[in-house]
Amino acid sequence: MQDDAQATTSPFRGIGDEKVWEKIRKPLSPKLREGNLAICCENTIDILNANKDNKEENREMLKSLHDGVKMLQALASNMTCIVHNDRGDDSCDDNLVNHKN
Repeated sequence: MQDDAQATTSPFRGIGDEKVWEKIRKPLSPKLREGNLAICCENTIDILNANKDNKEENREMLKSLHDGVKMLQALASNMTCIVHNDRGDDSCDDNLVNHKN
């Protein structure tokens, strides 16, 4: 009875989905070669590929956020220059567009 309960629940925290745990618990093939590495099961390759895809998606998302923050920073800097220019201070340069060309 207790073995059946362990079969459906994961002993690891974070793997609560029964479908995922079943794939990890029951490998499809004993030895599968991927490149020069022997991998214990086909699902391990799927897990590794999913991790790679997730890293790439996160990298793209962070790059997009970084570009947005840089644009907002340039805009905030320009707003400061507009305030200084209204006061007659010409020491600020525009960060969004270079008008001196």
